[in-house]
Amino acid sequence: MGTLRVALPFSGAAMWITTGWRSIPRPLTSAHILVGTAIYLFGATSLGIMLATVANSTPQFALLSIPVFVLMFLLSGSFTPFESMPRFLHLVMGLSPSTGNRCSTAELMLRWCGGSS
Repeated sequence: MGTLRVALPFSGAAMWITTGWRSIPRPLTSAHILVGTAIYLFGATSLGIMLATVANSTPQFALLSIPVFVLMFLLSGSFTPFESMPRFLHLVMGLSPSTGNRCSTAELMLRWCGGSS
């Protein structure tokens, strides 16, 4: 139930941006956005659960998860150019759920807005 509380508002906002603001065909984007959001939430939640098993207490989990999630988001390619990163960092960040979410969203926007990828 908690996942739905996060997924539905995010998916609704993403669908409004793509179908209302950007005028992308609705049937294709709705399914892609919902599936992409579900996969991203599963990956991020799995990473959080893995970090929680390592930590002994809630404050320790908070101190452990903040650098992991901040680095994951900063190195996903949303804030820094993914192509200018070293090859080793490409391989490591390829396992990150935020990188996959960014790539799929960019592909969705480029493909159905008439751009080239």
